[in-house]
Order: sequence, then C-alpha cells, then structure tokens
Amino acid sequence: MSMKSAKNLPVLELKHVSFASGKNLVLKDISCTVNKGDFIGLIGPNGSGKTTLIKIMLGIYKNYAGEILIGGVKLSRFNQWSKSVMFLKKQQAWILFFLQQ
Repeated sequence: MSMKSAKNLPVLELKHVSFASGKNLVLKDISCTVNKGDFIGLIGPNGSGKTTLIKIMLGIYKNYAGEILIGGVKLSRFNQWSKSVMFLKKQQAWILFFLQQ
C-alpha cells in the first residue's frame, strides 16, 4: 500500500457488524465509516448496544460477525490497543479516540 493511498483510508470502518449475547441479538448489521477529522457520537436508549459496540471496537468482545478496520487494517490484527486507542469513561459517557501515529 502506498503512502498516498494510506492517507486516504478511513480511520475506522464497520462493515455489517452484528453481535449476539446468548440468544439475544444486541447489534444487527451496523455499518459506518469514520474519516480523519470526523466527530462521532453514539446515542440511544439504555440497552440499545452502545457500550457493546465500543467493547467490540476495543477488542474486548471478539465473537462478532462482520468486519472492523482501523486505518485499513483488520481489528483482529491489532495486539496492543494502548498504542492506537485511548478509552475513557466519565459520567456514564463513553469516549473513544483513535490516535494517528
């Protein structure tokens, strides 16, 4: 991959992500793209899957369907999240920052 094409890659891509906890389908077919400089927020009622989605993106929950790419690289290829992600929980709000190296 050339440097020029890497600069144009989305920071985060979710492609048809689904997740079930037991028999309960928590997330179904979630897709989105986050580009450098974008600000995103997850809004929804209690139990709608916001925290689950963040835990999937952090690699805490691994048994999801679909594909997650960070800078064009599959999530499963990341070993040490501390180098790429800062995760904060404050006053019941989850904030996820993807840091560019």
